[in-house]
Amino acid sequence: MSSYAADFTAHLAGALSHIAPSFVHPSPSSSSTNLAAQATQSHEDAVDAREQEMRAILAKLRPSSSSSSQSGAASTASASSSLSGRKSHSPAHLKPSHLAHLVDAAFPPFQGQASTPLSPQIETVELVTLAQLTIATYGVVLRVLMDEANELERHDEYWAAVESEAWNTALYLVQSTPVRAFSLANVTLTRLRQLMSGTLRTTESSPPSLLHLTTWRRALPPSLFLTSVFPHLTGGSSGLPSLEDLSRAELDPEPTSPSPSFTTPQSSSNALSFSRATKLGRKTARSLLFLTLSPLSLTRDEVATYRTKIRDERDELARRIGELTLRAQESEVGELLEEGRGKRGVKRELRKKPGLAQLFSVSRQGAKEGQVELGLEDVRQATWQTLIHLDSVLTPSSAAPRMSSTPSPPATPADLAHSLSYLLNQTLPAHSRAFGQTSLLLSPPGFWTRSWPYLLSIPLLSSLVARAVYNHRLTLHQYALDAASTIKGFLFDWVLEPVRKILDTLRGGSADEVALMGRESLRSDLESLERMVVDFARDEWGLSGRETDELARKVRVGDLTEVLKVWEEDIKSPIKSTLRGSLIRTLLIQVQKVKVDVALATSGIEKMLKSQQLTFAFVGVAPSMLVLALVGRWLRGLVRRDRGSGKKRREEKKRCWLVVRQLDILLSSRSSSSSASDSTSAAQTQGHLLLSLSRLRSHTSTPSFPSHDTQLLASFLADIRALEERGARAVEGERRELVGRVREWARALRWDEGIRV
Repeated sequence: MSSYAADFTAHLAGALSHIAPSFVHPSPSSSSTNLAAQATQSHEDAVDAREQEMRAILAKLRPSSSSSSQSGAASTASASSSLSGRKSHSPAHLKPSHLAHLVDAAFPPFQGQASTPLSPQIETVELVTLAQLTIATYGVVLRVLMDEANELERHDEYWAAVESEAWNTALYLVQSTPVRAFSLANVTLTRLRQLMSGTLRTTESSPPSLLHLTTWRRALPPSLFLTSVFPHLTGGSSGLPSLEDLSRAELDPEPTSPSPSFTTPQSSSNALSFSRATKLGRKTARSLLFLTLSPLSLTRDEVATYRTKIRDERDELARRIGELTLRAQESEVGELLEEGRGKRGVKRELRKKPGLAQLFSVSRQGAKEGQVELGLEDVRQATWQTLIHLDSVLTPSSAAPRMSSTPSPPATPADLAHSLSYLLNQTLPAHSRAFGQTSLLLSPPGFWTRSWPYLLSIPLLSSLVARAVYNHRLTLHQYALDAASTIKGFLFDWVLEPVRKILDTLRGGSADEVALMGRESLRSDLESLERMVVDFARDEWGLSGRETDELARKVRVGDLTEVLKVWEEDIKSPIKSTLRGSLIRTLLIQVQKVKVDVALATSGIEKMLKSQQLTFAFVGVAPSMLVLALVGRWLRGLVRRDRGSGKKRREEKKRCWLVVRQLDILLSSRSSSSSASDSTSAAQTQGHLLLSLSRLRSHTSTPSFPSHDTQLLASFLADIRALEERGARAVEGERRELVGRVREWARALRWDEGIRV
């Protein structure tokens, strides 16, 4: 994931690479007339070796330029081509130690006379290489400051969660109990040691007596114990009444009586009563303070103190980040170029502007047209001013910057490189150590501090659970067998068997499948009906073979008209027809006809069921598959809970929504006048703006952002870069438009889901 520091340093490195070839001019070709005036062969070899060394440093600094720097020609043109290699990787990703190693490798310390450049051409190459190293240092410092500010923000998020809920506050109080108990024991032992050794004194000249209760009350007041358990109460910095002021009367002796030569008995008694009233008021105030402040409220007040200090430290880091970026974003150099094209005084004005960032704000088109020429002295002065600026940003406010005492740059590139090396090896690590000490005091409790209640409860809970399991071992064993049998029956009877039936259906069915009727039942019933009708017609009417065939054909299609006519005649004289036998035969024929009709209906139903057999099979297996899907989703959620659960997605969207709100506040409160860009508040606002946008940049690497869509990602980062570059200098209308773009992204990515109830 790209960052603002990486994009910014890549832009500066590309600008320097574009104008670097104009600084390096090819050496004149050798001829027989000037061979004697040229350097010796060994000197030329040394020049070539130094060029190769600078080329190797640039290749390590920017890996993408290594291919262009491996040309075999040793001419000056090859050196300029190596200096102008195309950028694809920003040097801001380098570690400070790696960058310091590159500086020391390019310009080793304690060289003496060897630090003098071998030729003007080598001095040019060294200055341009040193400018590239300074740009990389600029990006590294900016990245370090932003990482430190993000670390403080993570601390603040933890303390905000502790402060927001009473349960978290109580849990933090329990977790920090051992630390508070150790502090209480240490303070108590120190005070007792001072009391026993006689080093504890009050305003009285004589040491206090150990036999008096007043001595112990003065040595161990309640406020001492409370401030040792809750150190934020010391000095009243928490906004509460200072316990030191309330308990100061305990350490002071009783007021002495006024001198009788200057006071009267009435005035002396008034003074004593006033003193007693004052002391009583302090005791009453202290007692009320102890009664009204519960441990939870004191703990919450302690957390609020931590958050206040974290915000102050983060504001200081934001101010430093703003100072770095605001000076780099100033466009006054470009304005001077536009106003003074063709004037000789432009170069002199350019030298007054500090820093490489302002120097390289010259447009490439202007440099191509030759309207403004930048020399090596400009690069030297800008490099030195950039180092002074970095040194002033990294140096604490209580100390004076080391480099600002020397306004003019060193004479040689080696001396300039030694200042850069000191910045990387001494100033930056000192700043990191100071921040580490501050961050350690404001950081959340460590792992063991947070985990000891759980680790301590494990043996107790384990013994209770083990005892309960042993006492109910038979019941639990039966439950386990029942659960195993249930799972096995579900898998075999409701999952595997229905799936097997579906596969059999797809293969065309099996011979032993259940049917509504036999395969030959309908045909045999129909043939029997046909024989009964033909025999009846032959006996009753004496039909020939052709006529019986026609009658059989009618029976096969369900036409029993002739038989029904006979039935209608027979029922007119049922007794006679019964004695003759025709009525019974026609009745049996109709019974057989009903049997055939039932068989036909059953056959139709069976065909319909077979046509829907696959549908029924899928309907039968669907509930079991749904149960398996739910169980699988639950198990996958347990395994991948750390990668994107719903709660984490909502938290991430909530943070992004709060960032958009903060951007709106920052840019709405920012003055549109450019004169305010040098003020402390403007630098702090710019720093907070970049820190807020860095959170949106980091959002692109979370699961809640559709990172698979590269076009969407590129558009999102383009809007973020526009806000980073123009947010601090834009007028009110443009700022509203830039914030409106971010709001559109918030609606499109549904960041408001994180704040919905």
